[in-house]
Amino acid sequence: VLFVYGELLPKKVFLQAPNRLLRLGGPLFAIFFVLFSPVSLLLWGLNGVLAWLTGQSPQRVRVTLARRELQKVLEEGHDVGLLRASQQSLARGIFALANRPVTAVATPLSDVPKARSDMTKEDVLQLAQRYRVAEIPVESADASGNLIGYYRVVDMGLAGPGSLGPLHTLLAIPQTENHVSALVLMENAGETLAQIVDTDDRPVALLTASRLREPLFRGS
Repeated sequence: VLFVYGELLPKKVFLQAPNRLLRLGGPLFAIFFVLFSPVSLLLWGLNGVLAWLTGQSPQRVRVTLARRELQKVLEEGHDVGLLRASQQSLARGIFALANRPVTAVATPLSDVPKARSDMTKEDVLQLAQRYRVAEIPVESADASGNLIGYYRVVDMGLAGPGSLGPLHTLLAIPQTENHVSALVLMENAGETLAQIVDTDDRPVALLTASRLREPLFRGS
């Protein structure tokens, strides 16, 4: 009775004629707003006290509860055969990594092998084979040593003799981004290598799309 006549039916009726019913019910809403404002203020103060005691804001608690509810829905979907195990594992991986900083999976710039723009194709391929990497960042041959892009080993293999293939642009991702948003940026740009930049737009680390994808399929 409470659900049908107190929530479902009023919403359905207001959807049919929202403007007219809002004009008719406006004074009634104003009266209830005044009558229940003390209760609303009391609940608002209680939320503030609970947030101070637990050290967590109500918004964060709501997000946690919503994530648990969504995970339960996915588990029910898997139980009735709507979701496969791989899809459920992918969803769990996204939940676990949603707030993880992208710097946790990035490699510091000093630890990444880099090619120079004046190196030959054979030298670049030897460098990639030595460090077992699929993408090689390229730095300028002058004294600045700035990163100007990256080569992909597969492109060099498909290119003609002596050709390094296309020089891909290094996508700049702020270090404040999280794991999932960084992966979305790289997928939308179609790039497999990106640079992590600080607040001054200076590169501090490099990031590969493969390292971002791998934890998603582990479910953690």
